[in-house]
Amino acid sequence: MKEIGADIAFNYKTTKTSEVLAKESPIDVYWDNVCPLHREFVKPSLAAIP
Repeated sequence: MKEIGADIAFNYKTTKTSEVLAKESPIDVYWDNVCPLHREFVKPSLAAIP
């Protein structure tokens, strides 16, 4: 993932999304093509973009 510029990637099946967000916030980009429910967890962790 570092090759494409990603700082972190995780498997939601083996890692709690809330734990990753608590450790890595704020985040600039979040990609999830599996579960739209995760977006609700991510919204508060997104960095403010001026």
